[in-house]
Amino acid sequence: MLAPLQQGKRVNVRVDYFDPVEAQPIGGPTRPRAWALLSGDVSEGGVQLSSPEMLAVNTCLLLSIEPEPWVEPIRAAGRVAWVAQADSPDRWKIGVTFTDLSEDARERLRALVASHQGS
Repeated sequence: MLAPLQQGKRVNVRVDYFDPVEAQPIGGPTRPRAWALLSGDVSEGGVQLSSPEMLAVNTCLLLSIEPEPWVEPIRAAGRVAWVAQADSPDRWKIGVTFTDLSEDARERLRALVASHQGS
């Protein structure tokens, strides 16, 4: 099922962020798999990912955002809010809303967004 991109409803400032994000389904098969997906943008409320596989709306994910290779990744739980076909027929744009973010992770995410504003 595809959900429409709801750009008019954004609450948080979104910035371009083109780095890998590790995503792992929560509550999936007994042997969970993880993907290294490319992000397109990020905000304090969520992240847009590019995926070779379509993920269903409402899929729950554990995310690991690594701002710098030498820095502890920002870890968050999220839910797939929307899915859209990308420009390429074998790619999907996936919008993920953060559902569980520690205060430390939120502060680090806020700093990441601030560092990319105006870039």
